[in-house]
Amino acid sequence: MKTSPDGLAGWKWWTEVVARAGVWSDYAERYRELAEAGIRLVHTPEQHLQATELPHWYPKLTDLTPRSVWFDERPDAETVERLLGWPVFVKGERQTSRHRKSLSLIEGPEQFRQAMAAYAKDPILHWQ
Repeated sequence: MKTSPDGLAGWKWWTEVVARAGVWSDYAERYRELAEAGIRLVHTPEQHLQATELPHWYPKLTDLTPRSVWFDERPDAETVERLLGWPVFVKGERQTSRHRKSLSLIEGPEQFRQAMAAYAKDPILHWQ
């Protein structure tokens, strides 16, 4: 049985928590930092990726969700049109701007260019 830093027998050396936070760009690093402080997040870094990032969960749901593609860098409108046609639903790897229809439901190439410019400037969406 472990003892706490102040000598209390039976004390768990960690506390398990559910983090209710904004987007962390490096969950694995935050997980490690919190673990060192005695806080264990409920979801491991692997479970977090499985639940939050499209490339990790999409293969398990291909028969339940519309066809999806993702890119390492923002594609141009011509690539999107060639692969999917219009309209398309746009979202970042983790986040969407569903509260702004013009950034998520894209009807054509010019609207796509405008949406990509807005994503590039957005404090949350820019890195996705």
